[in-house]
Amino acid sequence: MMVTRTLRLADLVSVCACVALVLAPAANQAGAEAAPAAQTAKQIIGATGVKGGLVVHVGCGRGKLTAALRANDSYLVHGLDAGADNVAKAREHIRKLGLCGKVSAERWTGKHLPYADNLVNLLVAEELGGVTNEEVMRVLAPLGVAYVGGKKTVKPRPKEIDEWTHFLHDASNNAVAKDTVVGPPRRYQWIAGPTWARSHDHLSSLSALVSANGRIFYIVDEGPIASVAIAPKWFLVARDAFSGVLLWKRRVSPWEGHLRNFRSGPAEIARRLVAAGDRVYVTLGYGKPVTALDAATGQTLRTCEQTDNALEIIHHEGVLFVVVGDRPPDNTAGAAVPAKPKAVWHWWPIYKERPPRKHLVAIKADSGKLLWKKADADTVELMPTTLAAAGKRAFFQSHKELLALDASSGRVLWRAARPVNRRRPSWSAPTLVVYGGVVLSADRAVDAVHPGTDKSGKPGQWAVTSH
Repeated sequence: MMVTRTLRLADLVSVCACVALVLAPAANQAGAEAAPAAQTAKQIIGATGVKGGLVVHVGCGRGKLTAALRANDSYLVHGLDAGADNVAKAREHIRKLGLCGKVSAERWTGKHLPYADNLVNLLVAEELGGVTNEEVMRVLAPLGVAYVGGKKTVKPRPKEIDEWTHFLHDASNNAVAKDTVVGPPRRYQWIAGPTWARSHDHLSSLSALVSANGRIFYIVDEGPIASVAIAPKWFLVARDAFSGVLLWKRRVSPWEGHLRNFRSGPAEIARRLVAAGDRVYVTLGYGKPVTALDAATGQTLRTCEQTDNALEIIHHEGVLFVVVGDRPPDNTAGAAVPAKPKAVWHWWPIYKERPPRKHLVAIKADSGKLLWKKADADTVELMPTTLAAAGKRAFFQSHKELLALDASSGRVLWRAARPVNRRRPSWSAPTLVVYGGVVLSADRAVDAVHPGTDKSGKPGQWAVTSH
């Protein structure tokens, strides 16, 4: 019996050796085929400069280059080919790599590409066949790239398309886009999760959303929808604005208590996220400093000086103006008992929270270095969402005055008496907008102030409403 087993083991070893000898050339050939594809894909990604999004490979063949074009998780790749046999082999190659869903192949023989307008970030082809250049430009997103036969063509971004870089559009707080392309929606461009928010009775599942340079960024609670009592999972999410492809995520924690009543504030929570070009400025949790991220990858570039406990951020002409507290807000998630409303104004809950004592800092955006700091009686009760900047000035509303500062030094240029009601619903804050050489201040009455002086126009009545 032992001899038999030994013979069988010897036979098995011999068979395996023979199989290895037979398969070795095939394995080497597969590796040899994959290596050029990976090198070609790397060259294409480098030449085009496309960092994530939807990639289309026209004439994908057996899918070697198609799969290799998925350089990392921020790319979604779709291959097209007229040959059914090629598509079948491409799908098999994709399946073996474990990339199904992330990379796909489809048979296509038409002259019109199967995509919505302005959807594709990178289109790769050796030749277009019956597809016209006009059709390629139709499906490319603004700043999208066509790489056909080794030639790079970039679709320009229309000047009529605007960005929304701050909670209130830009640093001036004027929440009106300079966009003449936007109009009534006619169809979906793309759809992404989460399908459902977590509750209609508690803190909104979406805290902030901004856009810049063809990308959108938002802070969202991706916790389970089965019960709002389950702990939240807050993330900063980045997607391509035109294709919706997920680019990256960063964990945000701790955050506002998620059991806080719906539409009960805090008023400034959406002011913790700003986008500017290829940079994102954010507080990745309560009590944390302002962090500068690479907009394409989500990688941390730097942490801004003296911004621990940052409450609000605006960006203007290369400078970050940051409202900083002396401590985190009271109702931080993870507290033993979530804050409960102490009173009700009409039917709105009022949270009698102890606000942090505040000060204002200016930070050089490209270095994270401190330019100046203003910490005095003017800033201690800086009112939420009133910080703004335009031209060479910064503005904010204290509990008793409207102030204008020199943006480069923090020096006070003028003051205008403007007392506010300090007892108010937790979602409520004064409004301050800078537009057309005028500072508009609203809090039960509207004042118009020229930004270069302290001369106030005649106030008109302004009723505080729920929206």
